[in-house]
Amino acid sequence: MVLRDTWKLRISEGNIKLGRIPSISFPPIVACGRGIPCAKDCYALKAFRQYPATRAAWNHNLEFYNARPIEFFEQLYAYLARKKCTFFRFHVAGDFLSAEYFRACLDTARAFPSTRFLAFTKRADLLPRGRARLGTIPRNFSIIQSIWPQWTTGSGRAIPDYPRAYMLDTARPDSRIPPNALRCPGNCETCGACFDIEKIAARAVVFAKH
Repeated sequence: MVLRDTWKLRISEGNIKLGRIPSISFPPIVACGRGIPCAKDCYALKAFRQYPATRAAWNHNLEFYNARPIEFFEQLYAYLARKKCTFFRFHVAGDFLSAEYFRACLDTARAFPSTRFLAFTKRADLLPRGRARLGTIPRNFSIIQSIWPQWTTGSGRAIPDYPRAYMLDTARPDSRIPPNALRCPGNCETCGACFDIEKIAARAVVFAKH
């Protein structure tokens, strides 16, 4: 085990797709929960494998949270207070790690009401349902369920209460995709619709497989 005298949260200041929207991430697949059907087609694996600095940062964040979760979020609070971000994205790679981590993310959104937060998630097991959702999820936090062709509401993987993000795979058409779902234009900074997805009639967004 590596002992660290100092820890520092690795926050990305943006990328080609996000634009200048900061985010934090964890390593893909290992930080995404069990039984996910997207593992073999994970878009984040490409960057994880191709860029050593990205791989090191994502691994570091997971190690940091597991070792010092309070300090992890203290540093996130300090960053958000200093930068006064308009938008912030949780998990370009990875997902909510646990119920405790999920609650800390919600607390972060409550602490910074002028920042719009966004997370796509496959962790339906962590999401509050029904009336509990309305009283638990801050209005400035868009939480969107990632839906893949193999996942259905009947399996418990998808919750009707939440907006959805669909993966569009021409080889495996998904008839559940609403015809009026937003087609991702490819840049979050210039679009920003997912950060306020409740205003989209279909409450759904579609991403081409990449």
